[in-house]
Amino acid sequence: MLYQRLLGQRFKLLPEVLQHFHGSRTTRSAEGLFRVRQGKGLFRAFLAFVLGFPRSGDEIPVRLDVHGFGEREDWTRRFGDQTLKSVQTFKNELLCERVGAFEILQRVEVEKGLLRHISVSARFCGIRLPDLLAPRVQSEVEAGHNGWFVHVAIDAPILGRILEYSGNVKVL
Repeated sequence: MLYQRLLGQRFKLLPEVLQHFHGSRTTRSAEGLFRVRQGKGLFRAFLAFVLGFPRSGDEIPVRLDVHGFGEREDWTRRFGDQTLKSVQTFKNELLCERVGAFEILQRVEVEKGLLRHISVSARFCGIRLPDLLAPRVQSEVEAGHNGWFVHVAIDAPILGRILEYSGNVKVL
């Protein structure tokens, strides 16, 4: 189980709803409404389009489906009529998330009940990108009663903000 391996003893510090979701061996799902903002400018919009990122909008219906395969998880995020798929695995004590030809290595932390993902490095087509070119992904998850609030920001050092989304989801 991916997140239990990543976090070790810190997994027990997660709020119960996150322990259950990330500790399950079965397919799990959540739904909610999100606010999505793409970075301004033609190049940022083009990059977001090429990467399959969702369009900007308020109250966009979102569905998350996670399928676990041991220490691999396939994540499917549906933002309205757009789908963003990624694969998460364990690599060198870090979370490795692949979206298309990009691979982002992230440190996963638990602090005061929050689950955080912080980019460490990135690869494109298997080649490590220099820090000056590597996209940065940061996310923060705060548990609620039967779900959580999530905020994700994706930045590029030269371009700035590429995408930001946030919202509440409820476990199905």
